[in-house]
Amino acid sequence: ISSASFRSLLRIFDQIPLLSWKWLESSDLAGSALEDDCVFSLSEKSCKNVLSLLQRLSTRSSWEIRSLSAEFAAAIFSKSDMLEQHDHFASLAQPIFRLLCHLCVDKVDFVQSAAITSLSHVYRIQKFLSPEVADDVSKFVYQGLVNSEAMVRR
Repeated sequence: ISSASFRSLLRIFDQIPLLSWKWLESSDLAGSALEDDCVFSLSEKSCKNVLSLLQRLSTRSSWEIRSLSAEFAAAIFSKSDMLEQHDHFASLAQPIFRLLCHLCVDKVDFVQSAAITSLSHVYRIQKFLSPEVADDVSKFVYQGLVNSEAMVRR
């Protein structure tokens, strides 16, 4: 994961005092944040931790954090080469995709916008999704757009 997307994750941590840096230290994460082009290596354990964190944040946090969650998920999708190289990483594609679909119908338009934008990366991970899950794209994006239009009218 690039340092830019990693910084997004760190911004999430900064907003949540309950999650200490100990979680990060125990996540089997390697890399350094000195350069923008550096790469972070996520182990199977840390991938599951990231997914668990994103799922919790998407339902129980402020709209800013939910929006960041969508951005971070998009950053993961943008690294399709990593998805292809690591089986444990590829297994995250479907649950993270479902998480983005959920955020597409969020009650806050900024979150919807971030999620819909994030879903624009879905073409990169189509091979990891079942046909039923892939069909959800149009349904959730459409519902998100309908919700956004209703908010604008209000």
